[in-house]
Amino acid sequence: MRKIYDLREDTDHVIQVQKATLTTKEFGLVPEHGPFGSPEWWSAVADGRIPVHTLEGRISRVFLSGHNDWEEFEVESNGEHSSWHRVTSGGPGGSVDRFEKAALYEVGRPVRLKYVRQRFRQEIQGLSFSKCVLEIWIGERTSSANEASV
Repeated sequence: MRKIYDLREDTDHVIQVQKATLTTKEFGLVPEHGPFGSPEWWSAVADGRIPVHTLEGRISRVFLSGHNDWEEFEVESNGEHSSWHRVTSGGPGGSVDRFEKAALYEVGRPVRLKYVRQRFRQEIQGLSFSKCVLEIWIGERTSSANEASV
């Protein structure tokens, strides 16, 4: 599997969440263990005060939501489906373009996703917490017996 996203490399996202938390009363995340993405926050992740959840499965769907501008993918794991934002991070050579991203997020590929749950300051569309992605790993697509060989 190849790591295609690491929150530690996504400084723009971290800055945006920190700004929402520090400059508003209604947006952002509750800073229980320090500001999101800060050294204190990462320490809480490392020592288990912020539990890390791991989801492993296959990409079952790739789609756009919102106003057809929010790239998402669905993971099927143990018969359950969950949706996540399609992201990539820098790493060697910088971030990938949208065509490379589309090729990575392909139905049938195995995926491992690590995330933490963080409480919103205020409920958003009935949700009281966010699933904040730490890492996304995607493997090569394996052909199934149902697919015709070329």
